[in-house]
Parts: sequence; structure tokens; C-alpha cells
Amino acid sequence: MKDAMDFCQNRVPKCPYCEAVYEIEYGFSEDDRHQVDCGTCGKIFFIEPVVLRSYTTSGDCETNGEMPHELFMKSEHVKQYQCKKCILEFYDWQLPCGTYPRLKQGDFVVVPARPQPKDNK
Repeated sequence: MKDAMDFCQNRVPKCPYCEAVYEIEYGFSEDDRHQVDCGTCGKIFFIEPVVLRSYTTSGDCETNGEMPHELFMKSEHVKQYQCKKCILEFYDWQLPCGTYPRLKQGDFVVVPARPQPKDNK
């Protein structure tokens, strides 16, 4: 039999005994625990949804009193810049002369790109 964690990580509910896939009906709530009779092996098991949450974080030079941002070109293809200090990302259309300015003149300086790591081949 498989480890219990294997059955906790299914994106699609499967019978823990025979691994037959169970189709979820619409209206299946996060708080529901359903008893299911497996149509393949005939055993009974439970299905409980698991809700996973992820987060993203970012620094901010202004909040930390470290202005101006030190922007380097991260991607020339999409004109994307990244601050060396706080790691925030900006696009050319967010600079003062862009379509939707997010930064003002004096809020940033453009600096050389970070050196790329050398291959040790």
C-alpha cells in the first residue's frame, strides 16, 4: 500500500486502494468530507479537499528609506528592469515617460546589469 502522503497530494481524487479516479461533482465545498464507494474495487474511502495557499513577497526601497531604486535591465526583450536593492520589477511603460508611470524622475537610477555567473566547464 502507498504512503498516506501520496493520497494527500492528488490533484484528482483517486481511490487509495485501486487508484481509480473519482469525478468530483460541482458544488463540492472546501469544508465537505465525502464518503465514496469505489465503483472499481468496491471499497469505501473518504474525499476531503485540501486548499493550498502560496505567497509572493517583495521589498521596497521607499518604505525602507533606501531610495533611489537601482534599476538594471533584466530583460531587454520586454524592457524589464529590476532593482538591485529591493528586487522590485518595473517595465519601461512604468518609468516617468511611459504610458502608465509608476516611478517619478529621481525615484531611480539605471545601473549596469548584474554580472552573469561564469560557467565552470
